[in-house]
Amino acid sequence: MRQTKLILMEGLPSTGKSTNSGFLLDQLEKNGQRSTWIHEVARPHPTLFFFEASLDEIEYRDYISRYPQTASILGELAIKHGDSYGVDLLEIEWNQNDLFSEEATLDLKQYDVWNYSIDRYANIALEKWKHFVEKQMTSDEIVILDSSIFQFQVYSFLLAGKRYEDLHCFIERLFDIISPLNPSLVYFYRENTNDTIDYLIQERGVRFLESIWERDRNQPYYKDRPSGSEGYKMFLLDYAEYANRLFTIAPVPKLALEITEGCWSKYQHVFRN
Repeated sequence: MRQTKLILMEGLPSTGKSTNSGFLLDQLEKNGQRSTWIHEVARPHPTLFFFEASLDEIEYRDYISRYPQTASILGELAIKHGDSYGVDLLEIEWNQNDLFSEEATLDLKQYDVWNYSIDRYANIALEKWKHFVEKQMTSDEIVILDSSIFQFQVYSFLLAGKRYEDLHCFIERLFDIISPLNPSLVYFYRENTNDTIDYLIQERGVRFLESIWERDRNQPYYKDRPSGSEGYKMFLLDYAEYANRLFTIAPVPKLALEITEGCWSKYQHVFRN
């Protein structure tokens, strides 16, 4: 019998990923299955990068040589993935400022993965996913990851101005890496992506769309595209197209749930069975 160790929950913002990840976790636990749900902005995240620095061996040792007072705490906090060291920048900023001077903190922030080229990001990300799989293979837990295999990757590649083909190749490598975990994929979508955009505005307001555009406005994607909320709406339409195509090629057991009706009891019935 096939036993998955990883369930991937995907969909655009406001498609119910978090709500249904929580529901699925509850169902697994009621069935006596040890499980954990890792939210997309969990810190430190086992596969994604939110406010996380990544330094290669030379950068890491050079940093410590410049700021030797940080060596002990970095030795405790840094997580090694292949040839890279991951450091939670918010942990440093919020809780370790007695050892990290303002200069040391600013210097470390230059290694924030969000600022890296897409090629460097891809190499670091693959190593992090490999580390996650190695650790998960020794566990009897089922891990639920939301927004990890599609959303974060689509954002990264689309904002960098990369073609779908580049993203496709990267996602194929990710699926190869996670294949020992026998993953399953659940994808939430609305047939008309504009319905999702309207729901997102109703739920979070236009200001939310504007804030995301403001955050990413200097990325290559937005060159020669509308500004403000209209620019982010265009991004979401492209995101949906990419995600739909990625779901089609995903080489794992998968379930697509069209949620326009908003009949969540029906969708959750599918989970139970």
